[in-house]
Amino acid sequence: MTITLNKQEVRLAKFIANERAEFNKHSGVKEAKVGKQDSSVIEFEGMCGEIAFCKLFNIYPDLRVEVVTQLNDDGDCTYKGKRVDVKTTSYRNGKLLTAPWKKDSVDLYALMIGQSPTYEFKGFAHASELKSKDKLQFLGYNEVYCMEQHQLTKDI
Repeated sequence: MTITLNKQEVRLAKFIANERAEFNKHSGVKEAKVGKQDSSVIEFEGMCGEIAFCKLFNIYPDLRVEVVTQLNDDGDCTYKGKRVDVKTTSYRNGKLLTAPWKKDSVDLYALMIGQSPTYEFKGFAHASELKSKDKLQFLGYNEVYCMEQHQLTKDI
């Protein structure tokens, strides 16, 4: 399922990403990226992916601008009564990844593939399924929980 954001949605994503980055910088939040990509691009594309996911499922994204730590990360939106953490990557064969140190309180993870303004929903994984020992992989920087696209489900 592919979704394209309109100009206003892209502007909203850029605004929220910039606000979050500034807030984090002034709050002393340590950057936790695991790739080589520029942080501002990661924030922007991640926000676009969240908005695209929410647009696709006709729900509202969490637009809060506040410090999110490993103790209070409750995802990006609520879908069918479940808290969802939306993960976005530009890699066509990208995997669903999450850091093992994150003590989030989400029920589901969702994978979006693409670059602004167009994204494709690849599927869901239940948190308990993704965060199992057999899903830990070393991908060049640190160990992460990892699922391939074919392991994801399209519905919950």
